[in-house]
Amino acid sequence: MSSLPQFENIQIQVEDLPQMGSLDLQPLESNYKYVRLIGWAIFAIIVIVAITIVMINVDDPEPRKWISITAIPVLSVLVIFSFVVAYFGFFQMGYSIRSRDIIFKKGLIWRKTTIIPFNRIQHCEVNHGPIDRIFNLSSLKVFTAGGQASDLEIPGLTEVKAQMIKDYIIGKAGLDEEE
Repeated sequence: MSSLPQFENIQIQVEDLPQMGSLDLQPLESNYKYVRLIGWAIFAIIVIVAITIVMINVDDPEPRKWISITAIPVLSVLVIFSFVVAYFGFFQMGYSIRSRDIIFKKGLIWRKTTIIPFNRIQHCEVNHGPIDRIFNLSSLKVFTAGGQASDLEIPGLTEVKAQMIKDYIIGKAGLDEEE
């Protein structure tokens, strides 16, 4: 009669977990803060145009009065708040590449840290949108299995730096698969 291996599932105390330690995050290119501000400005202009069109097409002066009393101040506060968050949020963004994973931190109000081990990465892309191209910036998108959307995106990199990181990650992902 063969003996089955004993199943153990030992509880681990949170205090006993290894510490991630302090990370030396690499900042994004300083031009990226302008890309963020321009993106929010475009959004604000679209909203302002939409409200203006609604106000022009409303014949009744009473709703028009309420739109101007409520929408314009609320929109003004939201636009200012969005610009403040976009600007100061830039300084909270950073990435780090370690021997086995890549980390990206972001968020001024809602903070988020994403860590992806190289052995989980399926592929990477370097992208640059029209505003990014004006500032000679790119973003690196990292994909793991099981989804169409990227699992990690690091914006605000120079194209050379994004390509170097991509090549490094792909090389590490391939090495980790062999191990």
